[in-house]
Amino acid sequence: MLTVKFVHGENSVTGLLSKAHKNNTGVGAGFGSSNVSYSPDPLFYPRDIYDVLFDPLPITATSITKLLAAGENTVILVLVLGSLRRLRLTWRTGRERPYVLLCAVYAAIFIYSFAALGNLGLITRERTLLFPYLLVLLAVPVTAKGEPPQYPWEQARLSRREKRLAAARAHEFPSRTST
Repeated sequence: MLTVKFVHGENSVTGLLSKAHKNNTGVGAGFGSSNVSYSPDPLFYPRDIYDVLFDPLPITATSITKLLAAGENTVILVLVLGSLRRLRLTWRTGRERPYVLLCAVYAAIFIYSFAALGNLGLITRERTLLFPYLLVLLAVPVTAKGEPPQYPWEQARLSRREKRLAAARAHEFPSRTST
């Protein structure tokens, strides 16, 4: 019952984030870049990732200050796209190195909560708190492609692959027992 009260309603986390979004959006002084849409629904989380990490991009920048922010966002986008293999290993790495799991959880909660700000200027300034944690996730060591895995978070996948192959071989060539 307490969880339902905490998650739904005016004084819940989502209610407070929606109220913060409403307070930060509008027309007039201080609201120049408040066109960021927000929904507390977790289904819109991919849009929140884009809004917090990558908005504006150079193709959507309309002023010099947005163009500077867009340059920074482009660098972040290139780093993230170049590290997709590392990001894919985040949860397995987190089991071996709890600090990596802390960084992933912090980044996820930060993106969800700061998307409610609704103002690109505020998001751009406050996002600097996220960068050290994001860079840890982007710097997880991985073995070069084509070489045998040398890190525990890579070896776990290898052992599962070997188990599948062994099971396939056993199914393909069943042992013959005499009756």
